[in-house]
Amino acid sequence: MAVLTCAFTDAGAQTVAADPPPPTEVERARIATERQGVQARLTRDEEVCSKKFAAQDCLNEARARHRADIADLRRQENSLKDAQRKQQGAQRLQRLDEKSAKAAAAPVAQSGNSATGQTQRLRQRAAKTGADSSSAQLADPPTNTTKPTRTAKRKSARPNEQAAQKHAQRIKQAQERRQKHAQELGQRKKPPAAPLPPAPPP
Repeated sequence: MAVLTCAFTDAGAQTVAADPPPPTEVERARIATERQGVQARLTRDEEVCSKKFAAQDCLNEARARHRADIADLRRQENSLKDAQRKQQGAQRLQRLDEKSAKAAAAPVAQSGNSATGQTQRLRQRAAKTGADSSSAQLADPPTNTTKPTRTAKRKSARPNEQAAQKHAQRIKQAQERRQKHAQELGQRKKPPAAPLPPAPPP
């Protein structure tokens, strides 16, 4: 008996421990059951109306009630979807903010690590060589300010010059092709047009 009661209490604890569904799912389920109820009411009303003498007026009223109920349910469903979209958008923005904050924090930590690594290397060199010049470097560790050199400027300017030259060359080739085509058209001799047939006699 004790074993059975323990088994039942464990099963009961598992069902209680299950998470309740989110409110949006509860609302969707409620709307779906209401829609089924509205559809069932329409079929009942149509059956009742078919037994009446003035069936068409009764059917029109039943269908109008059905359309109004369905429109109300659709409005509720749309507002639920809008709220869910807004919530998902807010969550997405929050995740993006967290990612950007992590990405912004990572380079700062890496630059700090690189600066400490540079100072450690300089200290090791100073210990090896024992030169006084390295102690001056220890006082101010080098910063990562990279300035474009002359060769880098030349390299970046070369592709622009090459692109401009290629463009000019293409334009020149296109003009030559146009001139050649115009000359070919001018050299063609068309046969004279055939004369018009004589007018018929009156």
